[in-house]
Amino acid sequence: IKIDEFKPPFIAPNSPFYIIKQAAERAQLAIAFTTPARERTSLAQAKERLSEAADALKRNDPASFKKSIDSYTAMMQNIVSDTSKEQLTEGARKEIGKILSDSAVEQNLLLEKLQAWAPKEQDSTIDAAVSVSILGVDKAADIAGEPPIPDEVKSKIESLPEDMISGEDKKKLLAIDSRVDARLKLGGLIQNGALTQNEA
Repeated sequence: IKIDEFKPPFIAPNSPFYIIKQAAERAQLAIAFTTPARERTSLAQAKERLSEAADALKRNDPASFKKSIDSYTAMMQNIVSDTSKEQLTEGARKEIGKILSDSAVEQNLLLEKLQAWAPKEQDSTIDAAVSVSILGVDKAADIAGEPPIPDEVKSKIESLPEDMISGEDKKKLLAIDSRVDARLKLGGLIQNGALTQNEA
């Protein structure tokens, strides 16, 4: 894994011109008039934070690395919470779902590279960022109208014994209508060994 795999940031946070970059990013969002355009712009700016994080590692600047990753996490949380399929045409839902899914998957891979490359003390910071990138994939599935729980996982949940999940909790879980909500609930089944991380 090489640092050079990341595109160098346009202006790094340690530059005196970084405030100009921040203003330019705000302007980019202001002129993104359609929902898909705003989504694409926001995700590109989130990815830029990962480039800044890679640059900070290259400069051996752990404080700036953490700041960039934390900024990425906050931006992705806002993207996930602000993106809704309500009041969108079917075409816009499909376009936004694909943009968000492709970007979140790519960014998850970049985070894996950063985690393999960064010192261990940064693991918790990166783990939080990975979690929110996974939520991005889930949100994309919700927007695209995909099932909250894949059929193969649903079948496994239905077959779980009472000592792993009560009948009442099973019924509530299978009735969830959002993959974002489903993943949060499936975490308990992963912890008790009923499901693997890959299945959830």
